Amino acid sequence: MDYSLFKKKVLENLIDNCNKDAKLNGIYNGKKTPHILNIECGDRLSIIKKFNLTRAAREGEFFIADKLHRFAHHLNSSQIMCYNFFRPFINNQKKPKKELIEIIRSFCPLLQFNNDAICEFEYVEQNGDGTNFDFYIRSGEINVYCEIKYTERKFSKSSSCKNPQKRYNDVYKTLIKNTQDLWTSKVSEKTVMHQYYQLFRNASKAKKGKSYVLFICPKDREDLKHNYDEFSRELLINENDMIQYVYWEQLIDMAVKKGVDLSEFINKYFGYK
Repeated sequence: MDYSLFKKKVLENLIDNCNKDAKLNGIYNGKKTPHILNIECGDRLSIIKKFNLTRAAREGEFFIADKLHRFAHHLNSSQIMCYNFFRPFINNQKKPKKELIEIIRSFCPLLQFNNDAICEFEYVEQNGDGTNFDFYIRSGEINVYCEIKYTERKFSKSSSCKNPQKRYNDVYKTLIKNTQDLWTSKVSEKTVMHQYYQLFRNASKAKKGKSYVLFICPKDREDLKHNYDEFSRELLINENDMIQYVYWEQLIDMAVKKGVDLSEFINKYFGYK
């Protein structure tokens, strides 16, 4: 589906499905915007919890209260979408339910349910390059890093750092050397820093037999899939199965087949179909 049409349909549906008690027409770039919660009429955190979270995601501790993105009060926030899907599968000690492990294992077969299993939203690895993942699971020795997209325009092509060449030489050359089983000979400063920056940063966390990276996107976002396929063809070694592009619809179908009630989530985010 064309991106502009996709976004138009999504925003119209989000507005239609929003709680009728919510006050919309929040300000964006100085203008009232219908798909944005009006946070000027109350406490931002309370408004987001009441009107942008599903009922199932509101239960228990709000794990991202101190990690909310600048636009978390937008109905199309991918951060909140991620939270609405995964939070009901996690207890208050951040341990995943077995159903979640079973769903993710469909893409990550090495993942097993261990007593030490833990989940995190807005995960940044210590001593890493600062890459933020929307969702993360660790169980035993296996890691799963998830990057979520919804209505974002694209995967960022270029680094925003002031000196990309220095960043590449100081950080990514060593990283590439340590993960050389992932990359083709086309990996370079140009392809990393100026063509596939976000995809590369996320994918570089993959490690054979230990760490998976999942890019989770709507099936209708053909533009994102095209961008990922281009990146995959140019930079990824074909045999790599630790990096995967997953459709939201696949996760939803698997959860529904396990008897999980996702009707509110589906109506909110995919009722445009």
